[in-house]
Amino acid sequence: MSGSKPVRISGFIGLIVGVLMIIVGGVVWGFTTSQLSAQEITVPDDANYLAGSTVNNPFSAMAQADIIGVHQQHGAVETLEANADLLASVGITVDPDATYNYSTLGDINTAVNGGVQNGTISADDAAPILALRNTANQAAGLQSALYTSVIAFGVAALIIGLGVLSAINGFALTRVAATAPASPARQPELASA
Repeated sequence: MSGSKPVRISGFIGLIVGVLMIIVGGVVWGFTTSQLSAQEITVPDDANYLAGSTVNNPFSAMAQADIIGVHQQHGAVETLEANADLLASVGITVDPDATYNYSTLGDINTAVNGGVQNGTISADDAAPILALRNTANQAAGLQSALYTSVIAFGVAALIIGLGVLSAINGFALTRVAATAPASPARQPELASA
């Protein structure tokens, strides 16, 4: 068996695996792009970056996830500030610099629900405040889905990059094997006397 044959076989395997990885990575990238594009999401004009672009790549997905969080926070602060007196009646002080997410809004909901149950707050007055927690939950779900698509793009890019490296190395090994000199025939060793 020639010494270059295993090198050639390794090269072909690396080349084939590399090409397959590039194809798989491309399919994952394309699938993620098509799924995001099908949603027809446009990054809002008030986004920190990529305003007005269609969400169909990792950068626009990040921009959309970012602005969803900003909108949810602003909406929560506006609603809470508009109902500051009602919230004060159950011992809640609105801090416009605080983060109002699903967890922190849970404490507010508990206090407001207590006010509804004991009759100090009407259900109609409590409704906009109680709805904030559901809005925060929906925002968190949308952000998670967008971040998942960003991860999918990253994995696809990693697979493509590793596939390119594997293919290059496989090709190089096949070239090395093709130019390697044939191994000389082994000569039997003479026993020393």
